[in-house]
Amino acid sequence: MILRSATHFPVALAALSFLMMAATAAPAQEVTNPDVDKLKTQLVAMGFKPTVKGSTVTIEAAGSPVNFNISDDKTNLYAFISYSVTPEQSAKAPLLNLLVKNDSNASYFAVHTQDGKIDQISLNQRTEMEGLNAVRLRAVVDLLSQGASDDIFNPTTWK
Repeated sequence: MILRSATHFPVALAALSFLMMAATAAPAQEVTNPDVDKLKTQLVAMGFKPTVKGSTVTIEAAGSPVNFNISDDKTNLYAFISYSVTPEQSAKAPLLNLLVKNDSNASYFAVHTQDGKIDQISLNQRTEMEGLNAVRLRAVVDLLSQGASDDIFNPTTWK
């Protein structure tokens, strides 16, 4: 019996040591994307109350969530603005595809549709998230919250 306890003691001691180290180890740090922080700061400055989950920043517009999914690809930073529209709202803007170019800051907005209904508007900012024009961003959110009217298909809307 004494011999048996003597052989189990080192194993028990090692297990106890491991548990004590694990309990005192620092918690894992969450990795943050600085572009997410920049976008969140811009949205707060515009009066929104964004929530962040991973690389997705969400705001409420006209009672519906608008999601900005930020890529961590450092060569091209993308913010995809996803907004679901009703069939009535979709009827106001029946065109199937749009690309609006803004040469001054090398960004564009694109409307993606599925079955003739707008289901996503994308914003591609090729430089830095700081360069994202808050007025344009607000205009997109406002147009979406108003039901994605025909104005969204007019390039002069973005000038």
